[in-house]
Amino acid sequence: MSKFSTSKTVLINGANRVIGKGFAEKLLLQPGVHIVATVRDIKAATSFNSPPKGEGSKLIILKLDSQVDADAATAVAQLWEDHGINSINVDIANAGVARSGTTISNTSPESFQDHFNTNPISPGMLFQAVSPLPQPSSTGNPILSLI
Repeated sequence: MSKFSTSKTVLINGANRVIGKGFAEKLLLQPGVHIVATVRDIKAATSFNSPPKGEGSKLIILKLDSQVDADAATAVAQLWEDHGINSINVDIANAGVARSGTTISNTSPESFQDHFNTNPISPGMLFQAVSPLPQPSSTGNPILSLI
């Protein structure tokens, strides 16, 4: 059994910027919460160098690029193999992209596809990756929150 099994584990995708970072920092102050903060680039996650933490809380930073199909499954496997975490209580799908032309009429088909793959599809892929984990909730499923 994992040493974290009695803790609440919250996975926050896109945790190193604005909304995701705010969720991570606030939740990390609570006692006994494990925050799994995913970021596109681990080296760019310097904003998490020494965040304040509640008693028994822990921060785990993993690479997860929403535009890389295999990253969600790889990150979930890494949770178990490297950190002994076998369940997710809450999955906050926060990562997304917003880049393109100045108006819809100036947006290329490639850019539409890029936005579509990242914004609506990647949260579903992330949820699929975490859903097989044993869940402590009464519903048997993690809570998915799309931001």
